[in-house]
Amino acid sequence: MRDLLNILDQLNEATLTPAQILKYPERIKAFLNHIRNGGSFFTEKDATEVILDPAEADRFEEMIANKTFTGRVMGRDANGTDWPLSGFRKTSDFGGASAKPGADEADINKEGVLVKPTQIGITDKFIPASKLADTIISNDVLNSTEYGKAVVEVARALANGMPTTIPKEFVKNTQVKKAVVDYAGEYLGVLALVQGRSEFKNIKGFLDWLGGDLSKLVLNFPSAVNNPLADSFAAIVNPTTDRQVNISSKGTGGGAAPSMSSLVVPDSLRNKKAYKTAVDLIDLCQNKSLPSPASISQVFQAMNLFYERVPDKIPKKFHDFLPWTLSIMNEVTDSINNGTSMPKYASLFYELNSRGEDGGKLTYVTKLAVMKIVNDGDLPEFQSAILEILGYNFIQQYTDIVNKTGELKFVTQWPAQLDGIVTLETKSGATDPTKGGFSFKLKPKGAGADAPPPPDDAEVVDTATKKKVADVVDSHVSIRPPGAVSSLRGKRDVTTLRNKR
Repeated sequence: MRDLLNILDQLNEATLTPAQILKYPERIKAFLNHIRNGGSFFTEKDATEVILDPAEADRFEEMIANKTFTGRVMGRDANGTDWPLSGFRKTSDFGGASAKPGADEADINKEGVLVKPTQIGITDKFIPASKLADTIISNDVLNSTEYGKAVVEVARALANGMPTTIPKEFVKNTQVKKAVVDYAGEYLGVLALVQGRSEFKNIKGFLDWLGGDLSKLVLNFPSAVNNPLADSFAAIVNPTTDRQVNISSKGTGGGAAPSMSSLVVPDSLRNKKAYKTAVDLIDLCQNKSLPSPASISQVFQAMNLFYERVPDKIPKKFHDFLPWTLSIMNEVTDSINNGTSMPKYASLFYELNSRGEDGGKLTYVTKLAVMKIVNDGDLPEFQSAILEILGYNFIQQYTDIVNKTGELKFVTQWPAQLDGIVTLETKSGATDPTKGGFSFKLKPKGAGADAPPPPDDAEVVDTATKKKVADVVDSHVSIRPPGAVSSLRGKRDVTTLRNKR
């Protein structure tokens, strides 16, 4: 085991020289955070534990910015003792693959094995599918370590029709093996798909759906994936049709796909009567002809849709104003742009703690009401409809390894077999309602919807302010007995947003 650890130290630049820290942005961040959090360093010579003064992180960060973080750099501990960085081991705590002194092999951290798409620098780029193999094979980060070179050889083998195996020493190392399967598998799996080296029973149906040859597609590996159901995903795009399918890359065990805000609905599902409301909501969120800004108008149109299909699920306070007419967009945008008050609608948002304009407040509370209908399960068919539609928009790409031989195997599934809870989400609040429209998220069963963004960063409203608001509301809102007709009816444009479509 000691020999194995020594090998890993050599592969991952065993010590913290400035040059090695600066080599990759992730290393810089990990190094500085390690110091700020009071993490331990260990000397290479005798494994002495050293904790540097947290203030050193700021000094090092300034040195890096000024390009003076070079040569023999010393770090000072809380006792005032200076230690050369080059004397410290690069352990798993800050991106190394080696274990702490005296730790077991199992403690080696796969996060420090430099094979992630973010670590090797291929994220947030548009890579032609035909160039993916060369991109991996020529990658400087991968070629800087022995295990990285093993990944390169797998890519070369995929491109040339050869067996896809990694050396046994890496198979025996649990954490390195996991990193290769889970992280390198994110792009190796896509490469296997593109090269026809992945087991894919439904490839003909998929190519018909996508409308193009895999080799002519464009790939993208996003750097940020904010969904707990997917370790990562890549996007493949048909540049001719702009049709996009996301690939959920998973290691052993598989899983579901990350979320997306734009979906392509297959004709077979579009014609299902039970899915009509879900499909109409998707179409609404993608409608480019909505009154501008669409991120606002889709909110009011979504409530009109639910008012038509499930009126009893909409809070009663909205009913006097429904269906929303085209005039509401002019009122809302005028309020947002010019600060115009909207006392006619004060009863809908007067309790909202926000410094936003009235138009933003109205949009926000309307959006919350729409989201609640979906997320509370008041549209029972919505879950199954979106899950099935999502399945056509995602590929599940699996990577596994045969421990005995070191062979990597790849399997592709489409449509994806998804499971979980679909929620309707938004990133916009009352202060900036144009920030974003609705989006879908897929979460594990039992998970609730994300908390909506706060109306803004407003202060807590005191009693006096609440009274002032109440006085405004009372002066513009008449209290009517149950069943009474609103005095507002008949005074507005009867052309609805829905008729505008």
